[in-house]
Amino acid sequence: MSLLVAVGLGSLLLLSLSTFWLQARLELQRGEAMARLQDTGRHVLGMLQREVALAGYAGGVPSQRVETRLDASLACSDSVDWALSAHPAVDVAPSPGTPSVTVAGHQLDCIPGEDIQPGSPLLVLRRSATWPALTLDTSSMPADGRWYLARDGSRLEADWLFLPEGASRESIPLGQHQSYWDWRVAIFYLRRWSQRPGDGIPTLCMEHLQVLRMVTECLAEGVEQWVLEFGLDLDHNGVVDTYREAPAAEHLARARMLQVHLLLRSVSPLAGPRQAQEFHLGPRRLQRPADGYFRRTLALALPLTNLGLQRDMERLP
Repeated sequence: MSLLVAVGLGSLLLLSLSTFWLQARLELQRGEAMARLQDTGRHVLGMLQREVALAGYAGGVPSQRVETRLDASLACSDSVDWALSAHPAVDVAPSPGTPSVTVAGHQLDCIPGEDIQPGSPLLVLRRSATWPALTLDTSSMPADGRWYLARDGSRLEADWLFLPEGASRESIPLGQHQSYWDWRVAIFYLRRWSQRPGDGIPTLCMEHLQVLRMVTECLAEGVEQWVLEFGLDLDHNGVVDTYREAPAAEHLARARMLQVHLLLRSVSPLAGPRQAQEFHLGPRRLQRPADGYFRRTLALALPLTNLGLQRDMERLP
């Protein structure tokens, strides 16, 4: 009899320890998932903060004074001058499609509509590098096979230079006031998959200009949805008057802030109790099913610094 009692107590103790261990393991998994989501959110917002702040920078030249270069081989849209143009510095396609259409009227046909996360906007940013790749005083050669913004520092205008493979320094016009700036065009979007189509892992990717074509680079897994709100200064007093997800094309140059709202999701579902959830992303409310994924939201207001500076510079004679 005493043996049965001992076995029963031992079983109860083992069951209690197993339950405690499983609960502790679940909390550990949730903590790890939370930490990964926080790291992903910080990485995404930090990267966007840098890119948004630099959008519209053209080596110190007003974007309206950068000559557009026609080149069909670089087209990501129906317009052959889309990639090699400094204007608009910021553009957005409010909803995905085939092709997605921006508020400035460009059709972004280099990204398959079926790959884009439903309901997510596409963000287009244009800028030069923050420092010239080549001047008379630099001794190193910039990377070949790329497009560069060519600036003559004696005037507020710029043109384009393509540096072919194997180009020599002697083949580049290089006077005292001339400088060459790496040109960058990128479309940021949410893709429905990460490593292979159908894996179901939402991922922040970008299509960006490299050599003579647009190429895809993925930046962060687990970005399930985002909402972009542009803060517009419509009365030209330097203060944001209203926020809009899809501003009119003529208002894009008056954007002074970009509010980014992120919904982050764990890469795989977690064990334990499941329940449906509702999330607020700026003006939107998103319902998510009881699918076991761990989620959280992050938001940050990013200044569009260079758009205001460009507008001031364009007033110069």
